[in-house]
Amino acid sequence: MTKLIVIKIGGQAISQLSTTFFDQIAQWYQQHYQILIVHGGGPMINRLTTQLALPVHKVNGLRVTDAATLVLTKLALLGDAQPALLAKLTQHHLPVLGLNAADNQLLTGELIDYRQLGYVGRLTAVNQVQLMQLLAHHIGILAPLALTETGQWLNVNADMAATVLAQ
Repeated sequence: MTKLIVIKIGGQAISQLSTTFFDQIAQWYQQHYQILIVHGGGPMINRLTTQLALPVHKVNGLRVTDAATLVLTKLALLGDAQPALLAKLTQHHLPVLGLNAADNQLLTGELIDYRQLGYVGRLTAVNQVQLMQLLAHHIGILAPLALTETGQWLNVNADMAATVLAQ
């Protein structure tokens, strides 16, 4: 039986992780747990939207994501938050692998309510076989993005994604 640990780290917390955190991750890895870290990136997304004078709207805690915000969300998650987290884990000599929805159709999702939220989605499928293969020798660092069955990128709340992945 696979021993999987799913950890969710908010974008704000990425810069505040302690040595104890990294020591615990190393211990679990040495005990042959498969580890998946799902990260957020709210502060990074906010910084980009502010720089470009785009409004930030949230509905029930979910970021309304129009086409422009989706591009910035992908940029913030895959170009800022994930590399920062990968660098920190690598500095602690941990074998890490950055993951996203496009990796062998890892995460599939569907729109929640396009009229109200835009390109915000929920996970509908996880390619478990591929995920477990990727985690066999690496600690996975996963951005909370999904692809619809037609290839449309979706912004997925990191807490919601981590919950589905932990089941």
